[in-house]
Amino acid sequence: MVTERFSKHDGPNSEARVVKGLGSASVAVATDSVPFVDESNNHAGKRTTIALLATAMAGTPAVTGVTATSGTLAITASNLLTAANNLAGDPHSIFTIYADHDFHAATVKNTDLGALGYKCTLIGGYMNVYEAVAGGAGATSTITLGKAITGGTPVANVVTITKANTTEPGSNIIGAARAVIPVTAGASMAATDHIYAYTAAETGRTAGRVHIVLFLQVVA
Repeated sequence: MVTERFSKHDGPNSEARVVKGLGSASVAVATDSVPFVDESNNHAGKRTTIALLATAMAGTPAVTGVTATSGTLAITASNLLTAANNLAGDPHSIFTIYADHDFHAATVKNTDLGALGYKCTLIGGYMNVYEAVAGGAGATSTITLGKAITGGTPVANVVTITKANTTEPGSNIIGAARAVIPVTAGASMAATDHIYAYTAAETGRTAGRVHIVLFLQVVA
């Protein structure tokens, strides 16, 4: 036994030499054992099963969120870092939603950013131009964020892109960022609400795309 070898070898690092001399084998974590030095028992050489070691390392599952079964460690489902677990119990959690709003055609464009999933408040965000606006008779293109299509029940300021502003720090160059600032009306939203990005039709428009990122805070 390893314990006996520990007790019969003297000198510095004797235990290390014994362990190093052992052969290799596949580990069965449910039944195999490992040697250790018991600091609470005058540094005596001992052994324990991997399963018992795993249980000790897991600690109290209700506190650590970790369980040990037959030597295998696992994180309990309620402690996994998912959006649902992170947000459900914390009324102050902040999360993001994002989408690409492509309005390059001349027709009306409504982009659904999806159901929010939580009762929440919009706290801000940004739009980033990744295709400059081109074509059309108007001088500007606008993007409205609302809880209904065609810009109904707006939740933020209207973002305007001026077509002629094609040099720094203009709004109509690739990479230009515009702030999304919440408005009071419609800022508090239900879990089932959607947010839509809306751009009106414009004859002759041939290009225009933005990436939208919104930050929202869960409310009780």
